[in-house]
Amino acid sequence: FLTLMLRRWTDSYWLHVHPTTILVFETKESMDEWKTLSMTGGDSRSNAKDLKKLIHWSIDFDTSGVVYKRMQKAEKKKCKRMNIPPPKLSTKVNDNYNYVPPIVYAMEEVRSKCYNGPSSPLLHTCKLSYLSSSGRTIAAAFGSTESADLKQFRATVRSCIKLVIKYTIKKRKQKSGANQVNGDSTIYSGSTMGGTDVSGAGYSAVASEFSNTVYGRNTMTPSTLNWAEANE
Repeated sequence: FLTLMLRRWTDSYWLHVHPTTILVFETKESMDEWKTLSMTGGDSRSNAKDLKKLIHWSIDFDTSGVVYKRMQKAEKKKCKRMNIPPPKLSTKVNDNYNYVPPIVYAMEEVRSKCYNGPSSPLLHTCKLSYLSSSGRTIAAAFGSTESADLKQFRATVRSCIKLVIKYTIKKRKQKSGANQVNGDSTIYSGSTMGGTDVSGAGYSAVASEFSNTVYGRNTMTPSTLNWAEANE
């Protein structure tokens, strides 16, 4: 699998950390070491530093914390029913860029391109971006010559986004209900962003067509498509 950061493609390994975080590692050994330490190292500060050193890049789609708070609440209820003390939950993995939450992340459409000339393999790619005061900003791009690899990654991202949307909507409904009881007539509504999967406060739409993406001609960039047609 390949990731694009700072406009340079590099071989990488990614890992989904429940519920809404994706970690990227430079080597498989780093990823395996992270998994071992996270399961056996406890929550000490030294262990947390060791874990952080192994991570090349990370993104947490739950920038407003709605999913994390739900998990904490559910865990406390479960422990109360079982009459056991609640476990100490591990600290959330934060985005390495230290953005001020909430960030609205978007998974964009697939693009297929021969990056190193017509004779190079066709690389299927997609970008993760976010909305800021200055507009759309690319957080990272991911790609693979194997469409199945990218489909698996996109399915994981989509599941994270849907989870954030689910609990964001629930929180909004609860807030709306409370305001109605208090006589507030404000209407809370979601927004969409041009057919792109989005996460974060204020967004409540997921485009279903991404599940049916046909990798090949439908995803090729114009220059790659022109070359392919000329050489058929």
